[in-house]
Amino acid sequence: MVGGKLDLQLIPGLLAQLLLVATTLFLVLYKTGGHPKLLQGALIGAACGILAISVYGLVNYALIHNWGLEITILEVLWGPMIGALGGVTITYLADKWL
Repeated sequence: MVGGKLDLQLIPGLLAQLLLVATTLFLVLYKTGGHPKLLQGALIGAACGILAISVYGLVNYALIHNWGLEITILEVLWGPMIGALGGVTITYLADKWL
């Protein structure tokens, strides 16, 4: 926070969220074995995104006094989208490398 305003650090924020979802998704896909399909990866990734990112926004809205509704809505929408993107990416890479 700078001067009472949020100072968005886009690259670290994206990296942290993508790594969290990608790691969770990798563990799920690794456990299922076989060759996962991209749609399966997207759905699992979206679910991981909801758990990791959307829940984060809702918890912050519940606990932090100055956390706004707008940022909460953004977090809830952003979670499944970045999760699905990470899911497709990790599914594709896991299928090629494993």
